[in-house]
Amino acid sequence: LAADPENPAGHLVLGWLLLTTDQPQAALEHLKIAGASGPNEPSVYHGLAQAYGHLDDIPNARAAAARELELAPQSAGAHLRSERYALAGKATKADKKWAYERITSALEIDPDNEIVLESAARVVWGLKRFDEVDGYIARGLAIAPESSSLRYLYGVRESMKAEKKSTVNAEIVGTAAAAVRPTTAEFWLRGVPK
Repeated sequence: LAADPENPAGHLVLGWLLLTTDQPQAALEHLKIAGASGPNEPSVYHGLAQAYGHLDDIPNARAAAARELELAPQSAGAHLRSERYALAGKATKADKKWAYERITSALEIDPDNEIVLESAARVVWGLKRFDEVDGYIARGLAIAPESSSLRYLYGVRESMKAEKKSTVNAEIVGTAAAAVRPTTAEFWLRGVPK
């Protein structure tokens, strides 16, 4: 950037570097410059969605994720990010339907990806489709038995089954949801007893 301050690739790389060092506001400025110079690059919108999400600007995170999905419809990751921000903040019935459709699309693109399967389990969990939750967890653990997120979900589901509950203690779910995916923690906590 010292040689060419307007270089979109330089701003994109710097924006991502700033994101990885937990500097979303600074990252946002560079990603906006990269986007203005190269508006059809999916990784710009991926970065913008992440930066806006870290800053709790959910409407702009959703818009950036939606633009990334338009540019990269065959990317399971783009579908997951669109799902993630659809459920962030106050999720409407339409948002939940959109998120479910994105998970379905991501699974069609990459059916054996443990991250996609974990996301699918979390989305259908929020929709209280527990048979589907169990299926996605089992598939994910068959692929990645070391996945701490999937093992955690499995443990919580087994605990719920043993207690014959459709909900679980808010402290357990809230801690895990916030640790694994803070942008959707509020969604997972809906309906969980305090």
